[in-house]
Amino acid sequence: MVVVNHGRAAGPAHMQTRFRPTHVAYEFVRRGYAVVVPMRQGFARSGGIEFDGSCDILSNGRQQARSVRRAVDWAAA
Repeated sequence: MVVVNHGRAAGPAHMQTRFRPTHVAYEFVRRGYAVVVPMRQGFARSGGIEFDGSCDILSNGRQQARSVRRAVDWAAA
């Protein structure tokens, strides 16, 4: 399984467009991988509220990693 994550553009998270890396997903699927492209909480009308660790980069990174881990656990189930 391949997890393709997205970044963050300037502006409100909920107003950003959904990340759709179709060309990237296609290449992995073509090689036999399952591809998961989760939207982070609060982005692109995905629900919830964006986690904002402000200046605490370590806390922000850990929170984002937990979010990705939940998506991986869901896909594995």
